[in-house]
Amino acid sequence: MKKIILPILLYISTFSFAQKQEVAVYFTAVRNKQATHSFSVNKKNESQYIKAIAVYLNDTLPSVRTEAYYLISNLGRQSQQRNLRKDVVNLLIRGWRDTDAGINGMVATSLTRFEKQDFDRTAIDSIKGFLKRLPPYAGRLFKLGGYLELHDQAPLMKSYLEQPSLPDRDKWACYISLARLGDQQALDLILNRVRTFGINDDIVYEIFPDLVYTRSYRGISYLVEVLFSDDRTCEAPANGSGTKITCAYRVMELLAPALKDYPVAVGTSGDLVARDYKKALSEVREWFKQRDGKYEIIRDTF
Repeated sequence: MKKIILPILLYISTFSFAQKQEVAVYFTAVRNKQATHSFSVNKKNESQYIKAIAVYLNDTLPSVRTEAYYLISNLGRQSQQRNLRKDVVNLLIRGWRDTDAGINGMVATSLTRFEKQDFDRTAIDSIKGFLKRLPPYAGRLFKLGGYLELHDQAPLMKSYLEQPSLPDRDKWACYISLARLGDQQALDLILNRVRTFGINDDIVYEIFPDLVYTRSYRGISYLVEVLFSDDRTCEAPANGSGTKITCAYRVMELLAPALKDYPVAVGTSGDLVARDYKKALSEVREWFKQRDGKYEIIRDTF
């Protein structure tokens, strides 16, 4: 038995050492602003790579720490191992207290790309701790709390709305997060404001995604109203001529990740996969007509 175990331990040790060396070479290049080469990561060695990279989260150079958080986030999102994904989430949460504001913003965004099941009790407690003492990018923290369904934090989140020092953009994020948690008064305020804005490119690209985020039936219903409008108040993309088109095309894309059995698909960029937009819009409108307001909202994604 000892003869069998020894070679296995030797192989694991050699394997781990090789990965540490590869990671060390990579970050030496990052430190010296030289070209880097990607790692050969697979299911069997991803945890070793993450451990090796995590060492650089404590580096003195922000550029090195930034790269480490970036790599760990990508490896975590690609992994199919639930426990590993949980470990990565907790590592990313550490970055929200980093002294570098760029890292704060990056990890705040990265965390929204993980599944709810990737946040264990330690991660949830950390998020709740942040809500007691707001870190940079408080708006993203509020939205993460809404996504994770932290209903017990709603009173605390609502209290921040009374603080004059909280920037307007963060207050808006707080409102839409409360709406995600089922606060109908917050949703009323949001919808009333949105209706007074009118419909144009800025509203469609900056505000409408927030309505989708709320995953509220009333919020989605308003977007469906816009979907059926042929008013030409948005500019044609990559046209340059100033030609106006209906905003329904963009709304059609925004709704895709939020509704079950939606008839058209979008790519990772959020753009429609189908090339014929007019045909796709017609199909989507018909889909809503057939359901007559009865559609299932997907709530387990950000």
